[in-house]
Amino acid sequence: MNLLKWFLTWPIVPMAIIWSIGYGLFAIRIFFKKDQVDATKSAHPSWKIHQFWLNFLGSIVGWIITYFLLSRIEYLWESDYSYTISFADVFSFLLAFIGITGFLPMTVVGLVNAVSSLAEKIIELISKQL
Repeated sequence: MNLLKWFLTWPIVPMAIIWSIGYGLFAIRIFFKKDQVDATKSAHPSWKIHQFWLNFLGSIVGWIITYFLLSRIEYLWESDYSYTISFADVFSFLLAFIGITGFLPMTVVGLVNAVSSLAEKIIELISKQL
């Protein structure tokens, strides 16, 4: 059994679960400034549950993508198939990295805010034209 196959079948699953739970539990301390962390101590429990869920899910998504990327690498490694790296591979790798390092929720929220801000500016520009 090769090392990649062993890694795909055993250590990645508990490692993904443990690290994702860690990001779920400690994301506020990791990503917020000290004064923000102090302010969240009085936050409603539903907000804390939401933060746990959002950060846990963001990390676990990164681990799932990593699992599929490593499975794909293993398949290509064992086959005689010639393969060139595609945009989807690069995007998947970046998404996996962002997820595993805990930045996927922040990235998604930032992207949603950017699209919302862009839509507001477009509406404002169109309304001035009329």
